Amino acid sequence: MPHGSRWAYSVVRSPGSGRASSGPQIGSSRSSPEMRPSCRPIPCSSRSPTSSASTTTCACWKPFAITLCRRLDGKEMPESEVIPVKGVRKATAAAMTRSAFTIPQVSVWTEVDATRTIEYVSRLKLSPDYADVRVTPLLVVSLAVLWAVGRTPMINARWVDGPDGAVIEMHPGVNLGIAAATPRGLLVPNIKNAQELSAHDLAAALGTLAATARAGRTTPADQRDGTITITNIGIFGVDAATPMINPGEAGIVAVGTIRQKPWVVDGEIVPRWVATVAGSFDHRVVDGDAMSRFIADIAAVLEDPAILLA
Repeated sequence: MPHGSRWAYSVVRSPGSGRASSGPQIGSSRSSPEMRPSCRPIPCSSRSPTSSASTTTCACWKPFAITLCRRLDGKEMPESEVIPVKGVRKATAAAMTRSAFTIPQVSVWTEVDATRTIEYVSRLKLSPDYADVRVTPLLVVSLAVLWAVGRTPMINARWVDGPDGAVIEMHPGVNLGIAAATPRGLLVPNIKNAQELSAHDLAAALGTLAATARAGRTTPADQRDGTITITNIGIFGVDAATPMINPGEAGIVAVGTIRQKPWVVDGEIVPRWVATVAGSFDHRVVDGDAMSRFIADIAAVLEDPAILLA
């Protein structure tokens, strides 16, 4: 409770009735004038132990509709805005609720020296072969994820409950989802069979995916049948996260901001470009050793992208 603010609890009753109203209360434009919350203090014989001269609190919690009002400088705060949940927000809410309550998720992470990734990206930007595409660290992360999936195929699977029992479905190709924050909300379009693309073509596909999402042209088909997702939280200045799995997949990778930090190299403390790579996994599908190996493989590529050429 903000210090110095005046608060009071008020019981809202229906007009002409001895019962509390169960209709809309705070923030609803459907409330009738006589049902609007009152901000006057409630006389109560039972006071909260924390009551003070500036705060009036009713500790008689009864099955009434109780509204909370705030007075600041003698004026009531405006009513809360009510935002309908529909469209992308409704779909996201349903997916995240399903993810949270139906998938047993485990997260692992590690810090990685990504200095060579930064140097590699800088070289690709100067290469004539990449002049027609946008090259960012996300390209290397995507290549690393694809390489790591090849070494731990169970990551590219999903749990399916069927009439004859549960099965684990292994996907033949990698439909690489990229979480995108757009004016419409969170979208996760995916690049179909991304494992078949060259580095140049993958960079082009990432650019097209991002441009399409920003323009609001991402279609349901673009988001269908993803097998694993990358969320690039680093673009928001965030170091790490424990992301939630997109339903129908068994894993999601989050990459934080690549920033300079002190790092020990050959016994010496030197400035290096460091990032945190994290992942959340469906523990019904992926065991701890597989998820740890998968994240370690991604980190290994970010530490030395030349691994991809071996």
